[in-house]
Amino acid sequence: MRVKSPLHCVIHPFSSQASDLSQIHLLFISLLPSICYVSLYRAIINKKRKLVLLWIKLK
Repeated sequence: MRVKSPLHCVIHPFSSQASDLSQIHLLFISLLPSICYVSLYRAIINKKRKLVLLWIKLK
């Protein structure tokens, strides 16, 4: 990560913000599948836990 000079920040505040935003956006897009997998995984675990509890009750 480069340290920007104050002058650079004054001259190009919008361009640097835009690049930061696009980086955050790319990061979000790259993280999205793993977030989906985690939520799916949790849902599956919760369902399995409920099924196991139901099975124990029926037994």
